[in-house]
Amino acid sequence: MELGGPKGFVLKERAGGCPPLSVTFSPRVLAAQFRERDVLEAVFRFWASGEKGPEAFPMSRLWDSRLRHYLGSRYDARRGVSDWDLHMKLHDRGARVIHIREFRRWRDTGVAFELRDSSAYHVPNRTLASGRLLSHRGERVAARGYWGDIATGPFVAFGIEADDESLLRTSNGQPIKTAGEITQHNVTELFRALTAWGRPRASQGYPMEVLRERDGTREPDPPSQDLLQGTVPASLRGLWV
Repeated sequence: MELGGPKGFVLKERAGGCPPLSVTFSPRVLAAQFRERDVLEAVFRFWASGEKGPEAFPMSRLWDSRLRHYLGSRYDARRGVSDWDLHMKLHDRGARVIHIREFRRWRDTGVAFELRDSSAYHVPNRTLASGRLLSHRGERVAARGYWGDIATGPFVAFGIEADDESLLRTSNGQPIKTAGEITQHNVTELFRALTAWGRPRASQGYPMEVLRERDGTREPDPPSQDLLQGTVPASLRGLWV
């Protein structure tokens, strides 16, 4: 076995009269692999709160900065812009279940779903952070911030359609359930289906059960692709920025 070479690492080995096996690793490839590993390690450390303090990822300030950049001169009229975006870009395309109050709250604060008291949301979601190279005084510097969706919101993924038709009922032309409540139902059903997948069931009438051809036992169907990918209708695809 020989290790070394002018263009990187060359591994040569002879076994049983076979011809030499040579594998070359370019220094450029190795350097790229090390850089990617270092970047991944930094991301995981950041997610695990390796950097303490609220200034490590000041989500409120970053969200407001993203909103100001998106709205520009319309920032002072952001409440009216929010209502316009909801009615003209979402309601007119079939997502009428999204309530104006929950959409306004998300547009103003970045919090889309509140399952408990709003004061409990004081830890930012660090997985939403991303990096960019920005120009500062003529130099390119790396900056961490939030450059995700600021226009559509996460409601269209699981919050506008449901298998349970009772969740989509209306009263006096208004939906009786919010997109947040429908999202909670759909995500709960998704986790329930994933948990039940592969477990044999004794009941004969369970709608997700199929009969195995080999041993005659029953097992749940795997979750459908529509359920795994969300319930976004074709008219709402392509709205993310």
